[in-house]
Amino acid sequence: MKKVIIYVEGIFDKLVLEMLFNDLITHKTSVGVFISIHEAPKGDKKKSVLLKVPIKAADILAQNSHDVVVAIPDLYPLNKGFPHTSFSELESGIRKAFIKRLETKNVKNINTLNNRFKVFCFKYDMEVLLLAAENELINYLKASRFRKTWTKPVEDQNGNEPPKRIVEKLFLEHQQTYNDRIDATGVLDGVQPELLASECLECFDPFVKFLKSI
Repeated sequence: MKKVIIYVEGIFDKLVLEMLFNDLITHKTSVGVFISIHEAPKGDKKKSVLLKVPIKAADILAQNSHDVVVAIPDLYPLNKGFPHTSFSELESGIRKAFIKRLETKNVKNINTLNNRFKVFCFKYDMEVLLLAAENELINYLKASRFRKTWTKPVEDQNGNEPPKRIVEKLFLEHQQTYNDRIDATGVLDGVQPELLASECLECFDPFVKFLKSI
């Protein structure tokens, strides 16, 4: 059975993805592809995905080149771990750490393994998916509409006010406090990944297409 090992920053990222892709994960298992989603190793969660996961990925793939390892950090906060202000810079830095690890292990098929290490991101954080599910968010907060709008497409927020900050303010405006471990899955329960992907074409859509294609 081929393994697809996905690393995200936090436990609520893991819970959200497991819920959104439950049916797909079950189907893939039935055809010999085992998908598992893991919280980042200990330490600063973003730095862990950026700096520790590439090393873990290199070690895993050096042992079994048929597996696939995926890293999905948040783009926010910018420049943490190494300089980056865009997804391309984020991916480049992660891949450099991955390749460096393979080189220290004297692995010969670096190009092949590099193709089996995938990097995506939440832009700027997982709560972008809640903004993408605007109708579900309105219903969850028992609101008729939101007074304040935000940048659309929803992945086009900025590093000073990432999606999570916007979601927190929306909850406060409706006399509630946002709890990522409870509310993220509450809002997104029953939402199809394809709907979210259609609102997040830059970063989340490629991840959805990748999962469906493996």
